Amino acid sequence: MKAWKLYLTLICVCGMALTQASAQCYQTKDNGQKFGPDSAKCVENLSLYSEYYKQNNMEMAQKPWQEAITNCPRSSQNLYIHGPSILKYAIKKATDPKIQKKLVDSLMCVYDKRVEYFGKKGYVLGRKASDYYTLTRDSEGAYAMFKECMELEGNETEAIPLVYYFQSACDLLSKEKLTKEDVLGLFQSIGNVIDYNLKKDPNDKNYQAAQENVEKIFVNCSGIADCGAMIGIFGPQFDSKVDDLDWLKKVAGLLDRQKCQDSPLFFKVVDAIGKKERSATVFRMLAGLAAGKGDCTTAIKYLQDAVEMEEDATQKAKDLLSIAKCYANQKQFGQAKSYALRAASTKSGWGDPYISIAEWCAASSSSCGDNECLAKAGYWVAVDFLTKAKSVDGSVASEANEKISKYKQYFPNNEDCFFHGIKEGDEVEVGCWINEKTKARF
Repeated sequence: MKAWKLYLTLICVCGMALTQASAQCYQTKDNGQKFGPDSAKCVENLSLYSEYYKQNNMEMAQKPWQEAITNCPRSSQNLYIHGPSILKYAIKKATDPKIQKKLVDSLMCVYDKRVEYFGKKGYVLGRKASDYYTLTRDSEGAYAMFKECMELEGNETEAIPLVYYFQSACDLLSKEKLTKEDVLGLFQSIGNVIDYNLKKDPNDKNYQAAQENVEKIFVNCSGIADCGAMIGIFGPQFDSKVDDLDWLKKVAGLLDRQKCQDSPLFFKVVDAIGKKERSATVFRMLAGLAAGKGDCTTAIKYLQDAVEMEEDATQKAKDLLSIAKCYANQKQFGQAKSYALRAASTKSGWGDPYISIAEWCAASSSSCGDNECLAKAGYWVAVDFLTKAKSVDGSVASEANEKISKYKQYFPNNEDCFFHGIKEGDEVEVGCWINEKTKARF
């Protein structure tokens, strides 16, 4: 109980709304100097609390941290970085709801003071709002903070606040304080931030987790995730919004994300965008519409336009592989192979294009040899490409190994090849579109 009294001595509860970063929190002995009026005492308290904090001894860290943040609030940003952990420990230990509430108020004030002394308002707001939401479940108050955070941080918004932001929006939708259109728009905006960061680093586990969690929340968010609901919301608005490019892009993105590309509304929206803007994204969507109708020729044309305009290497490579697959669907395997190899060279360390080529080699092997040995030699080449795939991209190793095991069953046998003068280890040239040299193996 002594520790909680110590905290309550420190705190003057905010007299303004918690969502306001300028709220008056607690009195400090701030004389404008970094180490306050008693620099020696300040340094001593900083050292003491830091040592206890490193040991994860929040109980002992409390008093010197309190002394430091009160008497020399400018001394170290770590006071405000570590402070939330110390206060959340106190909140967890407290049993009196009134004390818990005051400690939560104190935590919010620590975030406000961090902004006051060290700036980075948008970043700090994300941390503040996340703690506020998880500790209070006050969706409305948290939502306002998250909104300001994202307005300030944009694509740099941290992953965890994005998840809680969307959850708070869904809470408010269930209370009829936000509309379905509001939440759908937010889903698209948050998705854009996550996509931006995953393009920068596809292996970023924080944004990967955020993507997964936001999508899980979306599926369970008051019936807004299905195509029918979105079409019901946006369909009647189309005629009045047909000249609003931002609205068209938002709706197209949502319908595309939820795989509603076969809806008439998606076609109308993408067509309207295409009349106003030439961009890789638009051409990609138009290609998707054409492919959905089985018109690969038109899809290829749009994808080629997308490749020309796309600046992101990863997306360009994906578009090239999509072109390759369209050609493969038309049995134009030579063109398919050419585009797949372009995709592989555009995005280094990517195994998917080699796996696709391997599949095509296996599928058309029988038509690329004029005898019983060479008619199966395409499987040798297929395995070569699968081996290449897993050598450059460990993430496809399991799939590649599974296909290697399957294709080995179709290798030509020793007797068939011996009759045609081909022995183990001989170099064999496989003809037609495959046009590769490989080693005979049985």
